[in-house]
Amino acid sequence: MAATLAVLSVLATGLYAGYLLAFQSGVMPALREAEDAQFTQVMRKVNEKVPGPVFLLLLLGSVGLPAASLWVPPAGATGTDRALTVAALLVFNVADAAITIGVVILLARALLVRDKPTGDSGKNSGAEHGPTENIHA
Repeated sequence: MAATLAVLSVLATGLYAGYLLAFQSGVMPALREAEDAQFTQVMRKVNEKVPGPVFLLLLLGSVGLPAASLWVPPAGATGTDRALTVAALLVFNVADAAITIGVVILLARALLVRDKPTGDSGKNSGAEHGPTENIHA
């Protein structure tokens, strides 16, 4: 059981890290070249789609599976092994939560609130708000 949890922990954490790396190294550089109105429109769509089942499964798996592995220590594990695992888990979770919740989600929510669709068309380019600061530079 401990080996299975370890493999699933590494798999979930690696996939989550890969997901974030692909976004950071592929999507964001492409969006850097977009105009502010285009960037806002694309990011609004990304913010609608990303918190879907796959992302949430990876996010929760990268947190929950390592935490579960604390309760099922491998045979021969010492107190030091357990302490290092707890320390690593805490550092990862605090940093991940601080970035994901404190920065990414709040910025995404602010973007959605600021550019809430108005009028009969239900579509809003964000352009009527005037010049915006280039947040992706």
